[in-house]
Amino acid sequence: YDCLTSLSLDWPCLSFDIVGDALGDGRVEFPHCLSLVAGTQAAPGKHNYMAVMRVTNLTQGRHGQKGQKDKQDSDDDVEMVGDSDDEEDAEDAVLTVRKFAHRGVVNRVRCMPQLGSVIATWSETGQVQVWDTKSLHQDMMQGETGAEHPDAKKVHKMQAMQVYVHSAEGYALDWSPCVAGRLASGDCKSKIYMWEPGEAGKWSISGPLKGHTESVEDLQWAPGEPTVFASASVDKTVRIWDTRAPNAAQIVFQAHDTDVNVISWNRETQYMLASGGDDGHLRVWDMRNLQQTSPAQPVAN
Repeated sequence: YDCLTSLSLDWPCLSFDIVGDALGDGRVEFPHCLSLVAGTQAAPGKHNYMAVMRVTNLTQGRHGQKGQKDKQDSDDDVEMVGDSDDEEDAEDAVLTVRKFAHRGVVNRVRCMPQLGSVIATWSETGQVQVWDTKSLHQDMMQGETGAEHPDAKKVHKMQAMQVYVHSAEGYALDWSPCVAGRLASGDCKSKIYMWEPGEAGKWSISGPLKGHTESVEDLQWAPGEPTVFASASVDKTVRIWDTRAPNAAQIVFQAHDTDVNVISWNRETQYMLASGGDDGHLRVWDMRNLQQTSPAQPVAN
């Protein structure tokens, strides 16, 4: 690793996302900083919250180029200081946290690419909620830092910008990288809903888009097409949709012999899509070839 740091909250988290910033891509100079959000899976449901976090002073520690230099030392010396170095690395990084209450376990959280302070959450209660966390980000940037600061322990109460209740809980959730505010959510009863941004910070929600016969596990908007997205389901299929023709998926193919859990578009080669299933297989699909072969054949498996 170039950098490996261990930080934790007081409850497990099922989902997290990185908040985009204006510091540029491909940063290589240490120390690093980043912002992220995570949602808890607390044992007593009323204790669940969303954590808005900023991590600063991320150093290489024993890793990366520094780690290669350390290898020149004797094996005995490296072995003797190994544990203490790990502890020092964890202490070097500073975690600043602001929390707000969330009803139910957070199944998934996603940040809007165009405005990272706006986040969407999927709850075990069947609710999809959109939140504006700008005030918490500003408070972190201006206030004192550190996980032990009193503000890090306080759980704020916030009003969601919008709430939509599905007929069942779900996990599939994704913001469009092309159109700010465009969102898709999919539930465990096979339904997919479209969120279109409107005025005054509200959304117009349409659907359901029908086609899958079992739980929708993942949704991914195409990186270069504002109306195209892919869905993955327990029914073993991946479907490609165009919101301009919502009555049926444009492409349907069986991707695995078991549940399809995750999908991801290639941001550089945008006709490539990867899928992962319960069968343990990771497959890569070329959208240009799918209608030319039956059954569909991956280009990598």
